[in-house]
Amino acid sequence: MANFSKIFGLAGTAVVFAGMAFGQATCTSPTSQVNIVRTEGTTEQVAPLTFTCTYGAGSTPAAAAGSASLQIFVSLPVTSKVLSTSTGATEAVVQLNGGTPVQGTVSGTTISFSGIVLPAAGPYVFTVSNVRVNASSLGGITGTPPMITESGFISGSAANLNPAALGVTQVAFAQNGLGTSSLNKTFTSNGAFPIGVGSTSGANNFVICNAYSPRIDAANLGTSGTPAGKSLAFVVRVNENTATAFKKISEESSQVPLSGNTVANGTRFAVNFTNVPANVTLYVPAGILT
Repeated sequence: MANFSKIFGLAGTAVVFAGMAFGQATCTSPTSQVNIVRTEGTTEQVAPLTFTCTYGAGSTPAAAAGSASLQIFVSLPVTSKVLSTSTGATEAVVQLNGGTPVQGTVSGTTISFSGIVLPAAGPYVFTVSNVRVNASSLGGITGTPPMITESGFISGSAANLNPAALGVTQVAFAQNGLGTSSLNKTFTSNGAFPIGVGSTSGANNFVICNAYSPRIDAANLGTSGTPAGKSLAFVVRVNENTATAFKKISEESSQVPLSGNTVANGTRFAVNFTNVPANVTLYVPAGILT
C-alpha cells in the first residue's frame, strides 16, 4: 500500500504542475537573416534576432499584464555603444511587437534587458537589434568563415510567460574585409601616380594613401588628385577582400539606431610606418585620395 501511495502522490503532483503550465506562453526558436561582418572590425553589427511567444485564449490561470526580463548571450564580446554612463544603457535594444525600444546593458558577452512591458495577452514578438561585436578577436580567417551566434533566456513576472531558454542562432559570419596591400612607386611622366578607379564602396576598389615631399616639386601635379606643390614618393593601396567591405557612413548606419545615436564615420584604416630613419619626416594627406 505504501508503494501505491507514493505512485499516486507523484501522479497528483504532476497533474498540479501541468495545470499551472497550461496556457502559459511558449516561445518559438529564434530566427535571423545573418549579416556578413569583417574580422578586422571591433564594432561589427550582427543581424537582428526575432522570436515569438504565444499565449492561448481562455487559459488558466487568466492572462495578466506584467513584465519580462531577457538575457542574450553572444559568442563574441559585445561592443554596442554605451549611451548612458549612469545606467549603462547601450544602443542594443529589444522591441516587443515593434513598440518602444528597451535598452540593454552589457557585461562581456551578455546583454541584459529588464522591464519589458507585457500586455495581458500575446502573441509577443521580440526583436533584438543594434548588437555590435568585436570580430577582431577571431583573428585572420583562412578556412571556412566562422559563425557568430546568439542564444538567450527569458522569464516573466506574471503568469503569462514561462521561463524559456532560446536556442543558439546564427546572426552573422565573419570574413576578412581587407585584401592584399601594396607599396607602389610607379608614376606618370609628371611624377603623379595614375590612380584610376575611385574608391566607391561595392566594387572591390582600393583606398590610397599618398606619401609626398613638399620640397621636391613645386609644380601643380593635380591631374591625378595630387595636392599642388607636392610630389608623390609612393602610394599605399589597400584592397577590399569582398565587395562592399569598405562602407560609407550611410552604409554603417543601415539599422536605424536609437534617437540621438549616430554612426560617427565609415570604414577607417590605420597605416603604420616602421623603421623610419632619424631626421626624416613623412607627409601624408588628411584623407583618402580618389
